[in-house]
Amino acid sequence: GIIIYTSGTTGNPKGVVHANGTPAIQSWRWGKALGLTPDDKLLSKFPYFWSAGLTMTLGGPLSAGTAVSTIESFDAGTALEILDQAIGESARAAGH
Repeated sequence: GIIIYTSGTTGNPKGVVHANGTPAIQSWRWGKALGLTPDDKLLSKFPYFWSAGLTMTLGGPLSAGTAVSTIESFDAGTALEILDQAIGESARAAGH
C-alpha cells in the first residue's frame, strides 16, 4: 500500500493507507484526462504526500510518459530556468 496524508473532516493531519491500485488508477485517469503525451513536459511545485499532487502532477504525467520537473517553491526566474533546460526556447514562445 501507500500512505497518503489528509486532514479529513477534523482538520488534524493523518496518514491513510491506500491499496496500490487506487493511486495507480487515478494517475492513469489524470494522464488521459489531461491529454498528456511523451512529448509533453510538466513543471510542478505540488507536494506528493497528498492525493492530488501525487496523482495529478506526478503519477498522471508519468503514466503518459511525460517528463516531470519539480520545484520546491515557486520563483518565476527559477521556473523559467528549469523550463529552458527541459524544453529550450519553446518555453519562452509558449505564451505568444
